[in-house]
Amino acid sequence: MVAFTGDRGLAASGSIPSVDYVNLGNTGLRVSRICLGMMSYGRHPEREWTLDEAGADPIVRRAVEGGITFFDTADVYNGGESEVLTGRLLKKLFSMREERCPA
Repeated sequence: MVAFTGDRGLAASGSIPSVDYVNLGNTGLRVSRICLGMMSYGRHPEREWTLDEAGADPIVRRAVEGGITFFDTADVYNGGESEVLTGRLLKKLFSMREERCPA
């Protein structure tokens, strides 16, 4: 699981519905109530339905632009490729290291 601090949504512009943020347990982190599951991302030879980075980028980018700050991944998703891809994409999409917090 990966969580990001801050409210990054574009709701202030009025173009995207606002995203609710909640506390992640007692960690002190605030995350979006909606979580994007990352199991479909990261190519795997036995799972033809998975997306590579180019296919995942527009989906994850739109989620971040919409205010999503909570991403579910695990080392068992596509042999760990999901975690690798998630890390690369989120590093590009969140400019400051302080905005990224692995949970």
